[in-house]
Amino acid sequence: MATPHVAGAAALLLQEHPKWTVADVKAALTSTTVRINGASVVDQGAGRIDVDRATRQQVRVDQGTLDAGYFARPYDESAMVVKKTLTYHNDGRTPVTMSLSATLADKDGQAADASGLTVSPTRLTLPAGGTGQATATVDARALAPSTYTGGVVATSEANPDGADSADGAEVAIRTTVGFYKQDDTADISVKALDRHGRPATATLRLAPYKKADFDGRYYPDYFYLTPGETEQLRRVPEGDYTLWANILTFDESGRYVEEKSVVSIPRVHAYAPNFSVVLDARKAEPVRLTTPRASTIRSLALSWWRGTPGTPYRSFDSLGVMVSDGSPEKVSVAGTDRVDDAPFVVTTGFDAGLPELTGQIVGGARPPGNGILHPVWEGGPPIDGTVVMAATDAGTASPDDLAGADLRGKLAVVRESADLTYAGQVSAVVAKGARAVLLTSAEPGVFWPSAGGPVPVLAAPKSDGDALVAVLRRGPASVRFVGRPVAPYAYDVAFVEQGQVPHQLAYTVRPDDVAQVDLRLATTGTGERGWRLHNFVAAPCGCGSTLVADYLPTLGHTRTEYVTARPDVGVQPSWQYLYDNPGDVMYAREQPAYRAGQRTGEDWLVAPFSPGPANSELTLSGARRASTRFGDTLHYDIAPWTDSAGHWTPSLGPATSQARLYRDGTLIAASDYRLTGSAQVPAAESVYRLETEVEPDGAFFGLSTQARSTWTFRSAGDGGTYTLPLVDVDYTGVVDPGSGRSALDLTNTAADDRDVSLRLRVGHQLGSVASAVRSVAVWVSFDEGTTWRRATVRSAPETGLGEAAAFTATYHHPRVRASGSVSLRVTADDGAGGTLDQTLVRAYHLTHR
Repeated sequence: MATPHVAGAAALLLQEHPKWTVADVKAALTSTTVRINGASVVDQGAGRIDVDRATRQQVRVDQGTLDAGYFARPYDESAMVVKKTLTYHNDGRTPVTMSLSATLADKDGQAADASGLTVSPTRLTLPAGGTGQATATVDARALAPSTYTGGVVATSEANPDGADSADGAEVAIRTTVGFYKQDDTADISVKALDRHGRPATATLRLAPYKKADFDGRYYPDYFYLTPGETEQLRRVPEGDYTLWANILTFDESGRYVEEKSVVSIPRVHAYAPNFSVVLDARKAEPVRLTTPRASTIRSLALSWWRGTPGTPYRSFDSLGVMVSDGSPEKVSVAGTDRVDDAPFVVTTGFDAGLPELTGQIVGGARPPGNGILHPVWEGGPPIDGTVVMAATDAGTASPDDLAGADLRGKLAVVRESADLTYAGQVSAVVAKGARAVLLTSAEPGVFWPSAGGPVPVLAAPKSDGDALVAVLRRGPASVRFVGRPVAPYAYDVAFVEQGQVPHQLAYTVRPDDVAQVDLRLATTGTGERGWRLHNFVAAPCGCGSTLVADYLPTLGHTRTEYVTARPDVGVQPSWQYLYDNPGDVMYAREQPAYRAGQRTGEDWLVAPFSPGPANSELTLSGARRASTRFGDTLHYDIAPWTDSAGHWTPSLGPATSQARLYRDGTLIAASDYRLTGSAQVPAAESVYRLETEVEPDGAFFGLSTQARSTWTFRSAGDGGTYTLPLVDVDYTGVVDPGSGRSALDLTNTAADDRDVSLRLRVGHQLGSVASAVRSVAVWVSFDEGTTWRRATVRSAPETGLGEAAAFTATYHHPRVRASGSVSLRVTADDGAGGTLDQTLVRAYHLTHR
C-alpha cells in the first residue's frame, strides 16, 4: 500500500505548490518524514511520510536522500572522500537560522567514527524567501568496511511569527545518507544470453564447494533472470564458487521453450576487484546419443556435482527433461575448463527408444519433405501401432467452419484460434464424429498446447498444418501415424565426466557397454500407469540423483532394456505409479550388478503382492527402512506392498493402511495411514504382536484387495540398537510344477483346472538374529476367503537364500466358468516366539482356458 499512499501525498503537494518539480516533491516528502523507532534505514528508507508537515513547513532541502556511493576494493584513497551540496529553501516571510548536525552508524547500528560524515557549516541563516547551502562530506578512509547509514539534520527553534512553518512549530529537516565500504566480499554481476544472443530467462545458482568458503554469510539459493531483469548482482564472501545456469531459448512465437541450455563455470574465483560474468548459451552444443538400434531420447538427466564427496559442502545441480508426448525437446550443454582443486563430476543419463509418435501424409499430393509431419501427443488415448486416417480441414472448428461438415471416422485438422479454447475446439469436432484431432499452430515455432479429449488429440507446428491443408485443398489425403506409447526396447545408459565438461556431450553406446534385461511388467487389471525409472550412481563420487523416466500409459508388457554395465556407473531401477499425481515408487531391494554382455530377466509388479519388511539396504531420506529397537524405543516399519520379486514401496497412497502394536496383549501404539510407528517400552523381555491391515483402492489395484498380517516376536532392551526378528515370507512365484515356468501371464492371471506350485522364501527381517523358521502352512481359497483348503507344503532346498529357507505349496486350481481369483493364507513359526499369520484376498486372477 506504500505506492498509492505516496502517490496521493505527491498529488497533495503539487496541488499546494503547483510550480514545484518532481525533485522538489520528492525532497519535501523524504526530508520531512517521521523516523520509525527500532527500524534501520534499510528497513524504512527515509522514514514514514508526514503529508501535513511536508505541506505546511516553510523550510525545505533539495535532497531528502543522498547516496554517497560504493567504495570498492581495492580502495582508491583519492576517491574515498565525497562532498555533496545541500541547498535549503526558506519559503517564509522572515529569516530562519538552522543548526546542522550529522550522525552515522554501521550495519549493526553502532555509532561510527564522527569523521565519516560531517556537515559544514554547522549553523546556516536563510533569508526570507531565499536559500542557503551546506556541504555534507563523507570520508570513508578511516572507517571499517561496512554498510553505513546516517543523516544530516537541520533544525531551528520556532519563530514567534510562525515563519518556519505554517503553525510556528519547530522546523526539522533530515537528509538520509547511505554508502557502502566493501568488506571481504566480491560483487559478481551475472548475465545470461540465449541461443540467439538475446537476454535470456534463466535459472542460476552460485554455490561454494569448499569448507573454507562456508562461513554462514551467503546462502547459495537459486536465482532467476528474465528479459525484464537481465542482470543480477551476487555479493559473496571471497572464495571459490561454482556457477550453474539453465538458460531457456523461446521459439519464434515467444510462447514455448524450444531449447534448454546448461552453461556452467566450475570454478569462479570470487575475489576483488568486482567483475561480471556472461553465460552465453550460444557456446552450448546439442546433447547426442547414438545407439546400435534406432532410437530417440525420451528422457534425459544431467547432474553436476562439485566438491568433496561425503561432506555437506558439496554442491549439486541438475536438469531433467522427460518426453512423454513425443515433443522434440532440445537440450544443449557448454563445455568447461578443466579444474582440479576439488572433485567435479558430471553425469548424463539417457532413456532412449523408438519415437513416441510419427506421422506422414499418404494418399494425396505430397508436399516437399516427403509428407513427413511432426505430431505430438497432447491428450486422449494414445495411438498404439500403425493407424491411417482420412484427414479433413476443419478450419478453426468454429460453428461456421463445421456447418454441414462430416467428420465421422476422420482426422480433424484444426487451426488454433484466439477466439476459441483448445478444449472447445476438440469438443466441437468430436461432436461431429472426429476419430482424432490434429491441432495446428497459427504462429511459427514449436507448438505444445495443453488439450485432452475422448479421442487422440495431437498437435503439430504451423508448417505441418499449412502443408497438410494445402494437400487437402488439392484433393483427398490421409495421414499415417505410427504410435509407440510403450517402447519395445529402451536404452537406459549413463556416462560420467570428471574434472571437465567436454566441448560436446555426444556419446555412442557399444554392445559391450550394456547388459540386456528382458523385462516383464505385469498389471493387476485396473489400467495402472506410471514411469519406468533408472537412477544412475556415478562411482567416482557415489553421486546419485541422475534419474531418467519412461512414461508407460499401460502395464502388461514385455520389453528389452539395454542398461549401462560399466564400473564407473551403478544403476538403480524402479517403478513409479501415476495416480492423479505422481505416486508411490517401487524399489529394488538391492542395486543390480549388471555385467557387460550379460542377458538377464526381471519381473516387476508380478503377484502375489503382500505387506512385509522391506529387507533392503537402500536408504531413503538417509535411513534404511526397517523395524528396529534402539534403547527403550521400539520402531516398526512395514512395506505395505511388495511383489513376488521383492520390489517394495514404503507407502501405498490409494489404500487404507492400519497398524496396531501390542505388548503382552496391551495396545501400545497404532497408526492409521502408514505401517510405521514407535512406542516406548520397558527393558525387560516381552512378547509383542504387530497387526496390520492393507486394503488398496480397487480402482487402482485389482489384487491383494485385503491383506491382513499378524507378527509375534520377543524383544528385550540391551542398551543398543538392533533389528527386530520379524518373520518374513516372500511369495516368489506361482509356477507350473513340471516346467517351473510362471503360471501367471502379464495380467497376473493363471489358468483354471490344473496344479500349480506357490514358491515361498521364508526367513526373518534382514539384519536380525533369529532361529530358522521350522514350520510353514498354506491354505488357498477360491471364494475370496469364505472357505479354505490346505495345500501340501514341502521344503525345497535352494541355494543363494542366505538365512532364508525355500518352501513349495502345491494345490489344484478348480474349473471356473469365466474368471475367478485365488486367495492365500500363510503361517510361519520359528519355534522361538516368532510367527507370521498372513492372509491375501484375491492374490491373483484365475480364468477359464
